[in-house]
Amino acid sequence: MDTSTFVLLFLFLTQLLPGNALILVNNAPRRVNKVLKASNGAPWGGWGSPQFCAEGTYAIGYAIKVEPGQGSGDDTALNSIQLDCKGLDAVRSGGKITSREGPFGHWHNEVTCPTRNGAPTFLTEFVLQVEPDQKSGDDTAANYVKFLCRDFAALTYPRELAIPPGHGLYGRMGSWSGSCPANSAICGLRTAVEGDQGSGDDTALNNVTFYCCEENPEAGK
Repeated sequence: MDTSTFVLLFLFLTQLLPGNALILVNNAPRRVNKVLKASNGAPWGGWGSPQFCAEGTYAIGYAIKVEPGQGSGDDTALNSIQLDCKGLDAVRSGGKITSREGPFGHWHNEVTCPTRNGAPTFLTEFVLQVEPDQKSGDDTAANYVKFLCRDFAALTYPRELAIPPGHGLYGRMGSWSGSCPANSAICGLRTAVEGDQGSGDDTALNNVTFYCCEENPEAGK
């Protein structure tokens, strides 16, 4: 298959979302069964490439990169989101993934989903805190993200997972995204980030999409 044919095939497959789609990333197929979107994403910046956990692994925890308040300076707040991927045994690593990343701030310590009755739980739903357009004021766009953790089969009630203090400096939480279906969990993400504006108003991370994946019985064959 030549390069142009592969690109056309990839674009076709990505347009199948949010139905049952087979996404090719780093030659590892993922079976996406739902796309989770923020209700309140900000409008600035461009989307990065979708990034996915290794086949058979799902997001079990997350970290965020945040710029602290700059006083009278230019604030950007949330700059990046990282997912920690593990297998259904919570042992096998699927790597840590990020999409597009803003240049400001530092990483906060990762938090992970708790076990329930000895079984791991995974990220299955999210909510984004966003500051609305400040017009002539200092915009920060996305400030914070938190999740719900649930067992893979959806047999237990989900519990909230949030990096302290549980909120950002500016804006309000939107609506919860809706949950991954039973027998699936978050397996990938894509972020929209505004690049460094120089002497202009920086906002960094503006929006995020997460992908739910189910097990792929064809993997490894």
